[in-house]
Amino acid sequence: MHDAVVSALRTLPREQQQVLVLRYVTDLTERATAEVLGIALGTVKSRASRGP
Repeated sequence: MHDAVVSALRTLPREQQQVLVLRYVTDLTERATAEVLGIALGTVKSRASRGP
């Protein structure tokens, strides 16, 4: 399963990869993810919900 997740992440733009890893692998909140990346909360939400 790990290989499948890594392969799927590689197909996404870097910005989307960053959000997904921080949100779902490291289990950060949307707000914490936004702070770490220096982006707006709404940007985190859109990048997490948008498909490839």
